[in-house]
Amino acid sequence: MISAGVQGMDLPALMAGAARRIVWHAAIYSPFAASAPHVEAVRTFLGRSETKGLHVISLPRRPEAWCGDFFTVLRGKGMHGAVLEELGKSWRFLDQLAGEFPDRVRLHELHGQPCSPVLLVDDHILYGHYAVSEVPAGEGLWTRLEADVERLLGWHLKGVPEGAAAWERACFRLVSDCANAMDNGVVK
Repeated sequence: MISAGVQGMDLPALMAGAARRIVWHAAIYSPFAASAPHVEAVRTFLGRSETKGLHVISLPRRPEAWCGDFFTVLRGKGMHGAVLEELGKSWRFLDQLAGEFPDRVRLHELHGQPCSPVLLVDDHILYGHYAVSEVPAGEGLWTRLEADVERLLGWHLKGVPEGAAAWERACFRLVSDCANAMDNGVVK
């Protein structure tokens, strides 16, 4: 499925119905914080203790040198102040979620520019793309795929098995990007 904007993916319904794991790898989460359906959906998911919880990969609280160029990618030239404001809102939201669900939310800070926004919701892989544009990634093209995400996360630890299907290898690229960011990110 391909959509113009992540809103066409019905992410709140996917998150509310998730039974295993959610991973957000999208740099800034102020749009989620401002959306009551997104907030309600993630709280519904986090309220289910049998799940593996929520992992969030975010830009660092205190932007590092590489972040300046990435701010231009996120929102276009001359928008660094607006991105910093969004980043502050994003971290307040993430801290609130982690405070409400301390055993269920893991926060990871990026140490380098992310490749693309990726959201894992059970066996759904949603991804967009970053571009130097005034149109944010959330309003760009988004794709939703289905794959055995838990199995692919296992490959991150064990390596890609010999004879893996081309589809699985392609999906693994997106899943492994999330796994590597979680491994390399500072857990808060």
